[in-house]
Amino acid sequence: MKTVAIIPVKDLSRAKSRLSKYLPLNLRRELTIAMFNDVLSTLTLCNSIQHVIVVTPSDEVKDVARAFKKIAIVRDEGVGQIPAVMKAIDYAINVLNPETILLTVADVPLIRPWNVEEVIRLAKSYNTVVLAPSVDGGTNVMVQHPPLIVRLMYGKSSFYKHLEEARGKKITVRTYYSLETSIDVDTIDDMRSVLRVCAGTNSYHRYKQIYTFLRRIYKYHLKMEY
Repeated sequence: MKTVAIIPVKDLSRAKSRLSKYLPLNLRRELTIAMFNDVLSTLTLCNSIQHVIVVTPSDEVKDVARAFKKIAIVRDEGVGQIPAVMKAIDYAINVLNPETILLTVADVPLIRPWNVEEVIRLAKSYNTVVLAPSVDGGTNVMVQHPPLIVRLMYGKSSFYKHLEEARGKKITVRTYYSLETSIDVDTIDDMRSVLRVCAGTNSYHRYKQIYTFLRRIYKYHLKMEY
């Protein structure tokens, strides 16, 4: 079963805007790149994935991606996440001809090859969607077999929207729950959750650096558990 993975990454000038109250842009950019590295490392290690498409307007993100094997880069024109992903899907269908597509966000630094292999395995049957929800009800990972059988939706409650649409179309839906795929990083509390368990990732050093920054500059009193 030929599978193509797609990762959208925003322009780094808009990196982690929900953390802008606490972190300067340079730290938010570094954190975004570190997490992207973790996700990309995982996807390129998976034997079940033949190609990984990175869709982004950022030259820095493209430079990071080019260091990995089996990468294709699609330019995002900056008009929104769904149009960017749809552009990548069009490229995948027209150029790579996959049987399945795997969509993932770029800020799930805990994701591991065995998580990816399992969600792909769950999608082996035709007319199947696999959903891996985030802790806030979003969709962090989705596999569609075949591509484009469910409309793309992002943000809070997108997991439930995808679920409802798939069931309405009588598509087989399988749900994958794991710590590694459920935590994306948008808030300080997300960072604290990841820091406890992310040793060995590219993001780990950045998390520690950021916590030190917060404690020193803002006197942000959080118990550091790592």
